[in-house]
Amino acid sequence: MNLVGKILVILIFLMSIAFMAFSCTVYSTHRNWAELINKKDTGYKARLDAEQKRNQDLQLQLTALNNKANELEAARRQSLAKLESERDQLTKERETLLASNTELNTKNASLTTEVTGKLDDVKTKLDQVASLRGDVATAQAERDENLKKFVEEQDKANQQEFEKRRLEALSTRLAEQAAKSRILLDRAGMNPDSPVDGQPPSIDGVVLASNRDLVEISLGSDMGLSRGNQLDVARGAKYVGRIEVIETQPDRAVGRVLPTYQKAKIQKDDRVYTRLQ
Repeated sequence: MNLVGKILVILIFLMSIAFMAFSCTVYSTHRNWAELINKKDTGYKARLDAEQKRNQDLQLQLTALNNKANELEAARRQSLAKLESERDQLTKERETLLASNTELNTKNASLTTEVTGKLDDVKTKLDQVASLRGDVATAQAERDENLKKFVEEQDKANQQEFEKRRLEALSTRLAEQAAKSRILLDRAGMNPDSPVDGQPPSIDGVVLASNRDLVEISLGSDMGLSRGNQLDVARGAKYVGRIEVIETQPDRAVGRVLPTYQKAKIQKDDRVYTRLQ
């Protein structure tokens, strides 16, 4: 046997060993495929059925999702169409507003120029008003001073007029009283020039104020009252007391209350008589 034959024999032997090992490996990995396919729940057939059912469910879900997507797409297209319509409307409104804004800017510029001129006129008028206010203030001060002087003179004139009327009324009253007194004296057979022994004329008045044992009355020396005269005081029909004149003025007098004759406290507005009627 030559060298080539030996090599072929060795190769055949090695291949036999490899085939035997391959056969052992195939045998060791051999499975019962029928059992694996038909095995309940976990077999390939059961798994295939489950996957097919799952695939059907997914197909139904896909169909529902496609319908929903179609609805959303239709709604999107409607919204888009509506938005495009609104955009066109807003574009038109914007163009209108831009045109109106341009017109307003033109009017504003014109009004600004006009207002500037008016402001200049107003400033001039304000300067004139300020000057006039100064003149008015001066005139008002002079008027107030003249009015004050006029009021003072008017008050003096009114006081003089009041005093004149009071004196005229007093003179008339005294003349009437003198005439009556002469008639009474004539009837009584008395001389008007004879002394009266300090007796006051027949007059009456009211108590102006009362303070403890002093009272102020509305009768005075112009009515013939003098110090030392005694006057009776009454409140309505009630006799209150008697006072003695201690001080006189032309139109009023102050008297001292005589405790001996006092029946009640003398008060303001009580009547005062030279004698009770």
